Amino acid sequence: MLENRCAYYFLTTALLFLGISFIESDGHAKSSSRDVTNEQSGERVQRLLSDQQIDDSDAINLIFKEDDKALPILLGALREGKNVERASWGVAYLGGPKEREILRNVIAGEKDQEKKWLMASFLAGALVQPASSEEWDFLEVCLRRYKNENGGLASFSAALALGVNASPQALHLLQTVVPPDQSSASDNDTVQEARRAILWIKQKSSIKTATPSEKGSDLDQIKQIVLKDAFNADEEGKHLSVGDVVFTGDKGRALVSIEIYRGPKDAHSYDVVLERREGMWKITGVWFSWAA
Repeated sequence: MLENRCAYYFLTTALLFLGISFIESDGHAKSSSRDVTNEQSGERVQRLLSDQQIDDSDAINLIFKEDDKALPILLGALREGKNVERASWGVAYLGGPKEREILRNVIAGEKDQEKKWLMASFLAGALVQPASSEEWDFLEVCLRRYKNENGGLASFSAALALGVNASPQALHLLQTVVPPDQSSASDNDTVQEARRAILWIKQKSSIKTATPSEKGSDLDQIKQIVLKDAFNADEEGKHLSVGDVVFTGDKGRALVSIEIYRGPKDAHSYDVVLERREGMWKITGVWFSWAA
């Protein structure tokens, strides 16, 4: 199953590199309650990068709130090779083309293959709207790793991003990994997602959908955008709900938890990053999060 494989890979990889502890000592419980209201932004981001007692997603949510103020710390960690997994995760959620280029170069130089392709999965998901030919090339490289164990999550992230991009170029790339024989490689997660994305793109091109309203609260607009532009292949939209929404300080970006629920044993979630551009919210990144 797609969800089980991705969730297992993501969890085990995070455990391997981030050293998550599921048992909190009494000492940590006391230290967590200390007053951090006077903590400077840079210090807070640095602490969140290295504190293994904080769950990964919680740390990233808090880093996300710091917005551009977090980027110098995140990029510094990448250059120094410290806490690179969380740093690459944060850069993927917050960075623009320049920051993504730095992350791409770090990934290219990484020797550890598991670490390399974990970081690549973060960057691939951030390329819903590629800003250069190099970013398109990176998506293609990731997508073609679908048969490789280390590259499976990066490949799946690329398929997700291309599906939301929904352009003719994205459609062409997705079609390169879907074999003409519909039964061939049917159990491969990326191939399955690519098929879904192709169907979604073709549906969008043949059916005119209503343009989301610019009126209403940010949350209302975000819900409309998500329902219009993501996860609707095979009628997933009927099972989709918007969960937690985290805004950056200036409310220029939003990190949204999306859940697709078909039943207690068939539920999965995604993280979606949106950015406000010219008064409209647009999806800029999408990543698989968890599965039940």
